[in-house]
Amino acid sequence: LATGIFANTFWSGQIGRNIEINAKSLVMNDDATIEVHTIERWPDSPWGPFPSGDSGDLTLNADYIEINDGSYITTAGYFGRGGSSGDIHITSKTIKISGFENADDPFGNDITGITSNSGKYGGTGGNVYINKDVDLELDILMTNRGFISSTGFGPDESGDVDITARNIEIKSGSAITANAFGAGSGGTVTVNSDNLLISGVHPKPFTDGISGVESLAPSGIATQSGLEGGKGGSIYIV
Repeated sequence: LATGIFANTFWSGQIGRNIEINAKSLVMNDDATIEVHTIERWPDSPWGPFPSGDSGDLTLNADYIEINDGSYITTAGYFGRGGSSGDIHITSKTIKISGFENADDPFGNDITGITSNSGKYGGTGGNVYINKDVDLELDILMTNRGFISSTGFGPDESGDVDITARNIEIKSGSAITANAFGAGSGGTVTVNSDNLLISGVHPKPFTDGISGVESLAPSGIATQSGLEGGKGGSIYIV
């Protein structure tokens, strides 16, 4: 069972609703979730498919944000045809993301971080904006395969990731990405930071859910695609 804050729309084809959170601090532990999803019947469902509505947007304003151990903030559209993911807007002074140290599936069931995903049957991934067009100093620390991402799993492109921060540290297999694992193209990653540190590979192997190959997770910033013909996106570090 999931614990958290949800604004999900099931099987209706309607546009999802939004979540807006304003707080001094937000701490998420032990698989806690904040999500805005549209979830539709899959195309070969015995009850028939529905066209998918777009998911809503998620806005979070908090001075201090900590996301740990399988917890995540997400917008997504699943299974339907054409439903896009909503955008994530975050304003903060401190963001800490730390995944399970010994997770078996760190980029699947055990994912920890901030992500917007689109489903395999269509719809674009949402954009992830962190302190975009905000005059506020932000420090970000990502460890143990923590993630900030927008991902497209179908024929359409992923969204963009845009982060403005004073200091960013990406360690022990953590990553900032805008990937497309279907036929769509990867998005654009823009990082505006005075100080950027990328360091280390997480020592625990995991089985890659796309290739099925056992791998180690390097730390980094990436935009990837091409499994079904899409183009890679762009990365801007300024």
